[in-house]
Amino acid sequence: MIKKIPPEGIHGYEMVNGLQCAIRPVLMNGKPSGKCYSYLPYGLNVKIETTAPGGSFWVVRELYDIEVAEPDPALVEIPEGYFIQDEGEQ
Repeated sequence: MIKKIPPEGIHGYEMVNGLQCAIRPVLMNGKPSGKCYSYLPYGLNVKIETTAPGGSFWVVRELYDIEVAEPDPALVEIPEGYFIQDEGEQ
């Protein structure tokens, strides 16, 4: 399930590797330490930039060559009896 991000948690938008991403703050021990760039339709964190406590080093994790496409229906087999439960039905 894709986690919904409240609008107040988004601090702008930016293109990252061809995807329009929401910019969210990264917190470490409750303090701002970087940014997370999320592609919201898939809940995919495309890029995360953080600084270690004390600023001793900077870490970047980034995904490249991302292709957003519908899979070939011939490659997907839905199991018998499978259904999607609406969130309101829980």
